[in-house]
Amino acid sequence: YTADWKTAFDFSEERILAEMDKSLERLQLSYVDLIQIHDFEFCQDPEKIAKETLPVLEKIVKTGKARYIGITGYPLEEFHKVLDATDVKVDTVLSYARNLFVDMNLKAHIPYFESKSLGVINASPTGMGLLTNNGPQPWHPASKEIKAICAAAGAYCASRGWSLES
Repeated sequence: YTADWKTAFDFSEERILAEMDKSLERLQLSYVDLIQIHDFEFCQDPEKIAKETLPVLEKIVKTGKARYIGITGYPLEEFHKVLDATDVKVDTVLSYARNLFVDMNLKAHIPYFESKSLGVINASPTGMGLLTNNGPQPWHPASKEIKAICAAAGAYCASRGWSLES
């Protein structure tokens, strides 16, 4: 990431290879188990991710610096666009806040992911703060109604000395 929004998500080969080496150095490791293209939807070009970015990750795996390839993102339909357009073996997908009582959209995509032999990681089991006493960030994509219901649940728990996230 960079501070400038126009260059914040750089999915170029040069940047990926440089950041991979920097990450291994910071972690003091010779390889990682899983390398992921994070928030790939911000590239706004699924074809670029499929045809240019994922092959770079495949090169990294072939060098032994990573064992598996994954992609992460929020809009579930975008995974299909990338996965259907690439020849690279992707091992995992990670989406967040999509398998909760307030958003069960991930469930509909599981058969597709299984057909691709993908491991599915459901991140943010608290719904990016929805299911916490403090609530989500203002930019959270949930509707006002859902935010209000979750805030009431958090307040109820807090009034009884409980933590909703527990």
